[in-house]
Amino acid sequence: MESFAERINKALVARRMTAAELSRRSGIDEATISNYRKGKYEPRQVKLELVAKALDVSIGWLMGADMPMLRFGESYSPSVILSDEVEISEIAQVAAGFDKAPLSNFEYDKFAVPRSYLAGHDAGECFIVRVKGDSMYPLYIDGDRVLSRRSDALDYSGQIGIVQDGETATIKKVEFGSGWLRLVPINPAYAPRTIKGIDLEQVRIIGIPMVLLRELEEK
Repeated sequence: MESFAERINKALVARRMTAAELSRRSGIDEATISNYRKGKYEPRQVKLELVAKALDVSIGWLMGADMPMLRFGESYSPSVILSDEVEISEIAQVAAGFDKAPLSNFEYDKFAVPRSYLAGHDAGECFIVRVKGDSMYPLYIDGDRVLSRRSDALDYSGQIGIVQDGETATIKKVEFGSGWLRLVPINPAYAPRTIKGIDLEQVRIIGIPMVLLRELEEK
């Protein structure tokens, strides 16, 4: 997963923007922007939002998540008619906290998304989950839908995955090693949970998030 420093530099190139221009647009001094670019430290929530808005990118992408570099505030509305859509089943509500909701209790209707969101995957390989809770804030917030592809394994330790634990499910950054697995929230207000021993027999990876589908309230 790319670092915040790598993403902010990539965004500057993509937007053809100088560090001085980013400073002017975000209201953050140039010395701080320079430290962000060098990876000396990362911004807190308020400044993170300012940087994302100034660069016109999503907060999740800027934090290094495996997702498109969407514009800040961009969302997908199911009411918009697109030329090439595909219907994906919304199969479960997953917790962004450890008060996890029963996976089997949530069956939803089909949800239409642009076929391009599938990134070449077959529609039958994909599903949509709805986030509950705020332990993955600001990457995911309560009520978000997340288009995911089915997978029983992650590509690397530290990747965000959808994890089934018995009849419950959660979305978390997943770290793993020999004989253990750790579910790590992004929100620092929540503590990681380490699973090992016999409890690992009840845990399995069921998917990998691809695209955030967020409907913004009109103001």
